[in-house]
Amino acid sequence: VKRGMKMTVTVHDDASSKDIEYHGELLEQVENTLFASLEKKLSLPKPAACTVQVTVGNVLYCWDKATINPTSGLTAGSSSTNTLTITITTRPSIVNRRKYPRLDISNRCTITVKKTGTTYSGKLDNISANGFAFLADNSFFADSKGSEISVQIENFDLPDNSVLEGKIIRSSDNDGMYIVGCQMPADNLAIKDYVEKHLK
Repeated sequence: VKRGMKMTVTVHDDASSKDIEYHGELLEQVENTLFASLEKKLSLPKPAACTVQVTVGNVLYCWDKATINPTSGLTAGSSSTNTLTITITTRPSIVNRRKYPRLDISNRCTITVKKTGTTYSGKLDNISANGFAFLADNSFFADSKGSEISVQIENFDLPDNSVLEGKIIRSSDNDGMYIVGCQMPADNLAIKDYVEKHLK
C-alpha cells in the first residue's frame, strides 16, 4: 500500500448501535500501523475496533480486525498533526477484484430511476468499463439496492457515452451523503480506453 490510496474505515458506534463509514486516504504504513487522513472528524473517547479497506490498483484489501486510535499521530517526515493511527493485527483479505481499472471523476450528473422516472441530482465519484459510482444526498438511495437507473453525465469527454445505464449494487451512507455503486449491463470498451488513457 502507498501514500494517497483511498481507504474506508468502518467504526461501530456504541451510542447508535450503527456502523459508521469514514472515507479518506492513506498517508503512510509503518510495519503494522497505518496513518490515515479522514474526510470528516472522528471523535472517540478511547481506541475502538474497526475494519479497514484500502484500494490497491484493481484490488480491494480488507483488514477485518484493526484498532483506530483517537489520538492524533505524526507520520515520519511529516509536520501534520491531523492524522489518525490504525493498528492492524491480521493479514488483509481480498474482498473484491475489479475486472477493469477505475478513474476518479467528479462530473455532475442526473440520475433517473427507470421504474418511476424520478430524477435526482448527483456527482460522479468514479467510472470504469463495467461500472460507476456517484454521490447523492437524497434519502431514496438509503435503500436503493437493486434499482435500475440511468445517468446523464454533464460535460463528459465522451459525448456518445454520456448516458449510462446501471443497476445499483451497493449504497453506503456517509453522514447523509450516499455513495452509490452501479454495475453496467455490458462492458463499455470506449470507456475502457478512456480510463486507461487517463491513468497512464
